[in-house]
Amino acid sequence: MARVSEKGGTDWILELSKLRKGSKEIIEKALMAGANLLADNLRAEMDGIPVDERYVKEGQMRDGIKQIQKKGLQDAFGITPIKSKDGVYDVHLGWDGYNYIGQPNPMIARSVNSGTSFLRAYPFINRAKSKYRKEAEQAMEETIAEEIGRITNGG
Repeated sequence: MARVSEKGGTDWILELSKLRKGSKEIIEKALMAGANLLADNLRAEMDGIPVDERYVKEGQMRDGIKQIQKKGLQDAFGITPIKSKDGVYDVHLGWDGYNYIGQPNPMIARSVNSGTSFLRAYPFINRAKSKYRKEAEQAMEETIAEEIGRITNGG
């Protein structure tokens, strides 16, 4: 599965490691709060990917992808389950599998985001990451604060 990654939140993870009861659940809730916010906004950015059904000659550029390719991206996008190893928690957003005409969805996403020799770039992934990163971090911090408050206040 192609992935979108962002590092951050280490201060909160260190604080949570000090809590014994429920720290794993708090971390997972916070990660999912951030991942869901980013996923919703990335889906909205995907809706804006231009559609261009033309076949172009050598040296010409397409302004978008075919509608069937766009639908494949929209249908194949998802969030992985949270995994934890040695105190490191991971959740990934991305595309899996092949679209309806047999093309790998992660390849189409990269092609749209970065552009190719015949397709103009539409940096929807970059835009979503830069535009909503702070909001995702804020959602994670709020979730952690709420959960810690719930635990420290007895329930």
